[in-house]
Amino acid sequence: YTTFLDMSPGNAPAIRNRSLVYRAKREYDLALRDHLAAAQAAPADSRNWNDAAHTMLLARKPDEALTYLDKAIAIEPKRGLYHDNRALAYFQKQEWEDAEKHATIAISLEPANTFFLARRALIRERRENWQEALADLNEAIRLKPDV
Repeated sequence: YTTFLDMSPGNAPAIRNRSLVYRAKREYDLALRDHLAAAQAAPADSRNWNDAAHTMLLARKPDEALTYLDKAIAIEPKRGLYHDNRALAYFQKQEWEDAEKHATIAISLEPANTFFLARRALIRERRENWQEALADLNEAIRLKPDV
């Protein structure tokens, strides 16, 4: 517990935790400040960059989110969540082709992730690719029939 009580500038885990509280309170400027401070304290931890991106997505700032996701993916390119967040950023920008491309990358990295399948189904629905959207939803149901 003492790690999280130490709020010194170099304590990335404590700063990261505080940033998540700010984000939950929708204080996005404060959350971003702490995400970036945590990233500076632990630049090799891709989660800090993804957290900054997620905060920007919640604030409806997809271009800024993409900048932070580039950094997260450069550190950990095989993390499906980061590609799914890229898909969400492009979704917010209504750039459906790029959104679908990154959703597909996320699924290729984590094929059993039903959340990623549902996101791609929504993107495909926006593109009016009805059969592909249904295929994704049916696959999600097959993977988790009780949900």
